Amino acid sequence: MKDGIDWAEVGAGGRFEKIVSVLLSTLHPDSERIDGAGGDGGRDHQLRVDGELHLWQSKYFLRRLSESSTRKNQIMESLNVAAGLQPDSWTLVTPMVPNPTERGWLDNVAADYPFPVIWRGSDWIEARLAEHPSIVRHFMGPNDQYVQLIRELREHEEALVDGLPAARRRIEELAAKINESHPFFTFDFSVQNGQIANVSLRPKNRSFGKDYPMTVSFTMVSGSASAELEESLRSALDWGTAVELPSSYVRNVTVTGPPGLGGTHDTADIAIGSVPQEPVDVSMRMVIRSPDGQHLAALPARLFARRSALRGVTLEGRDTTGVVEARIRLDTRENRFTLSLNVEWSSQLMLPGAALPILRFLRHADSPNTLSFSIGDALTTNPVAFPEGLSVPEATLLLVEGLDRLQTVVGEPFPVPMEWTEEDQRQVRRAVQLLDGYRVPSGIESITMEVTDLQNVTDTFEQSLTSTVRVVPEEPYVAHVAGHDFDLGPYTIEIVGARLGSPSSVDGGYRLGVYPPTGSRIEIVLGATQPGCADE
Repeated sequence: MKDGIDWAEVGAGGRFEKIVSVLLSTLHPDSERIDGAGGDGGRDHQLRVDGELHLWQSKYFLRRLSESSTRKNQIMESLNVAAGLQPDSWTLVTPMVPNPTERGWLDNVAADYPFPVIWRGSDWIEARLAEHPSIVRHFMGPNDQYVQLIRELREHEEALVDGLPAARRRIEELAAKINESHPFFTFDFSVQNGQIANVSLRPKNRSFGKDYPMTVSFTMVSGSASAELEESLRSALDWGTAVELPSSYVRNVTVTGPPGLGGTHDTADIAIGSVPQEPVDVSMRMVIRSPDGQHLAALPARLFARRSALRGVTLEGRDTTGVVEARIRLDTRENRFTLSLNVEWSSQLMLPGAALPILRFLRHADSPNTLSFSIGDALTTNPVAFPEGLSVPEATLLLVEGLDRLQTVVGEPFPVPMEWTEEDQRQVRRAVQLLDGYRVPSGIESITMEVTDLQNVTDTFEQSLTSTVRVVPEEPYVAHVAGHDFDLGPYTIEIVGARLGSPSSVDGGYRLGVYPPTGSRIEIVLGATQPGCADE
């Protein structure tokens, strides 16, 4: 590095593009290399971050652009293709440093594009490589330091086993140096009972895991006891989920990887981590239809994660509240999809108005109805049957609708109770019926009134075939739900076809009991309206 890099030698076999890609992946861990087998779209490397797209294009030009009539055309072709992706920047990377004439040409070209066009030459590449010498060692010479560090790690492990606790600190120091020395992987070592118990490798960049993979082969002990593990392993390989295989079920382990960490083992505990999810942000709509195709309910949602594996792609989504979670698996082998829904209310405290769209959707979430997904504007899945246990009873929906109405009328919002008492339910039903103008049972068996002219009252009742007694209490009607009071205003107690009880004397007059006819009830109605009656 002191006298610069001989790029003429390095470029053989396409190593220049690989070096630039590894350097960019190291500088931008969230970036990724683009495989140009089917056309690279005007970029060899890209970074998506904070809604922006940054592109890099490597060109192995050792000499001046003027020495070949095609070089400027190659640059323009890549730039024009990349412009179709609407990037936020496009950077040309070459092993030669542009002279003022070449840089001026690209600056003039850049004026025709709405994004920055940048040229990075070997001076920039070598300056960045000097900050990451492990990349230079990997590509431009044997990685002697890394191999020596692995050898020292094994020697200190033996010293630790022999009873030298001071070696533990040295092992930790060596592990840190090993991480610094290797350009592609991070190594995690754990020491237990005087030995290195676990070695975990993690790609430093998501491209490294694909471009420089490790391989592990092993045999699983078959039998009924291992059937569940075999299914979990199959899912891990097909769909990128995590699985742990205890050594009692694993035999004949062969590992290929960085020098010093490969080898063969009779048995081992194997843990396969899940494939990292890629963030996405795509609108989705879940639709429920009846067997005859009638639209019953819909719920908007968004896809937020994608995981790609051997068998296909898994998409994760949820509705805007987070209560309903959806998982869609697109099986590329069989050209079909499967889906599952999960509903979790336990950690959600929601106002009735926010919960109602979910409840109306789940009210229809059972057989024989079917579910389909629309993803963005491009894909509408075929309908599939519902998993069991997702639907909610209509009574629950009606209770929350009633609570929402009460809160709107009175202006007293609070979250839907996680637990409904029977009295809460009764109070909501009664209040909704009263708001609808119906009469509801009062819950009392009689009313008492005091009169001074007993004969006049008695004659009035005897002359009327359907005497109606109305009493307006001084206090308003109040519904009590989940510790909250809903003041619905004045109300009237009514007894239709009232009959009198036996009078009793009191100071200055008489006390009379008023009763409903046999088989009838005393009812109440809000205000003075009485459009009908309803049973509780």
